[in-house]
Amino acid sequence: MAKQRELEGLTAACERQRQEYTEKEELIAAMEEYVTQKQTSGMALLRQLQTDTSSAEQQLQQLRGQVAAEAQRHREAQEQRQRQCEKPRNLMEQLPLPQQKPYRPPLFSRFLYPEDLEEM
Repeated sequence: MAKQRELEGLTAACERQRQEYTEKEELIAAMEEYVTQKQTSGMALLRQLQTDTSSAEQQLQQLRGQVAAEAQRHREAQEQRQRQCEKPRNLMEQLPLPQQKPYRPPLFSRFLYPEDLEEM
């Protein structure tokens, strides 16, 4: 009888350990599934991030190109305006100064000069 009680006690203990082991296996399986899902979603997020980063880098390169082109156009326009502003000054320096004629009264005044008679 004592051996039977001991055997029943060992059987019950063995059954408890088997149940704990089964619960732990189920918990491990659930954790592995959770980790797999997280890895899958993490990989999907990583791919999306890489795609977004690549797209953003392309847009950044395009914007840099546009900014560089706009800056070049601005510099060229600035240089052209500067050249246009300098040209009249250079032309003015090259023109001869106008010769001033001495003052003469109007043609039909009381006094006529000999040059006026020649013009008539």
